[in-house]
Amino acid sequence: MNKKGVVFLIVGVFLVVFITLYIFFKSSFKKEKKEISSFQEIEGIISPGDSLWSILRSEGVSGRNAHNFLKNLRKVYDYKRKKIRPGEKYRVVFSTNGEIVKFEYIKSPLLSYVVKKTTWGYVSRKIKKKLKKYICGRRGIISGTLWHSMLKADIDPELILDFSEVFSWQIDFLTEPRNGDKFYIVWERYENEGIIRDGRIIVAKYEKRNGRSYTAIGFGDEGGWEFYDVKGRSMRKQFLKAPLHYRRISSYFSLRRFHPILKIYRPHRGIDYAAPYGTPVSSVADGVVIYAGWKGAAGKCVIIRHNSIYTTSYGHLSKIRRGIKKGVRVRQGDIIGYVGSTGLATGPHLDFRIKKRGKFVNFLKLKFPSAKRIPKSKRKDFETVKKRAFYFLGKLISEGSFKVEFENEKGKADFLN
Repeated sequence: MNKKGVVFLIVGVFLVVFITLYIFFKSSFKKEKKEISSFQEIEGIISPGDSLWSILRSEGVSGRNAHNFLKNLRKVYDYKRKKIRPGEKYRVVFSTNGEIVKFEYIKSPLLSYVVKKTTWGYVSRKIKKKLKKYICGRRGIISGTLWHSMLKADIDPELILDFSEVFSWQIDFLTEPRNGDKFYIVWERYENEGIIRDGRIIVAKYEKRNGRSYTAIGFGDEGGWEFYDVKGRSMRKQFLKAPLHYRRISSYFSLRRFHPILKIYRPHRGIDYAAPYGTPVSSVADGVVIYAGWKGAAGKCVIIRHNSIYTTSYGHLSKIRRGIKKGVRVRQGDIIGYVGSTGLATGPHLDFRIKKRGKFVNFLKLKFPSAKRIPKSKRKDFETVKKRAFYFLGKLISEGSFKVEFENEKGKADFLN
């Protein structure tokens, strides 16, 4: 055989070997890939009365394997002492031969505990996902209701409720908003792999089309987060603007009103809020219940003493909330009863009255001071936080809605917390 023939023979042998090896490894890879993809994964939700033992057994895990997995889980999470809760999740992974190879107890989207079975034994670990912090800002114009206008601006419903609560002492969002009013909100948001959690409101502003505006600045720490105006006065006034969400005021405070049932003129020393039967009625301020029961023409009635100056009463209730009785302390916003038409009433409404130093006064004409203001010892900290709030509010007003990473903005404004 000549030299040229030898070269062709060597090349031919090399190609045969290469092709053979390629086919072998390719088929092996496919087989391994098929085995991996055939692993069975089961995910479920913990129900009342479940235990991790019962869950594993119900998924077909042998008693021995269940014992070993739970024994190793206790190295990272003592489920016997801390207990498991309905609504939490779990995940079980089985191998191709039906043996459990992984168990994950999922406490929340951000926290889980995993036990894996390997050729070297069991591995247990705690998995805690970190959320990246963002600062988000949205603005919009009222068209219809605050609720629908803020939803249109892609603001989460829970955040809308927080916004309305911030200004509940300054604005009655059921009756006062007008088309053309503007809202601004800046808040914290935390995200990780599709998980989104809205945090605290940093600053909020509501601007009426008549030019009047309200600005609320969030201030505090983990122990409490309150809202203050630009002068450091609490947004939480001594009294709410109304004791319920009402359709209309059907009768105002008057010293000479024609009574629809008695057909005579006599003083009406309260305000009638017309509202659907069963509408929740809230205490307008902190106080102590001094009367709860039937009170003649007022029907079912609750009277609350707020301090040495003010007392409020809530009449014609269809029902007094369970637990509301003489001597019970209530907080501002606590539900004390429900709208009805008991006593001398033509239809469902709340007869709301307020006394100042023992005399009935017109609630709608009272001006109440702020509940508190920033103490002098915290004033410097508040000014720093206010500077941060105005930075983001200015960014929102000038640039429009935004979402920025907290760390990227940190150097542009003075930050606390």
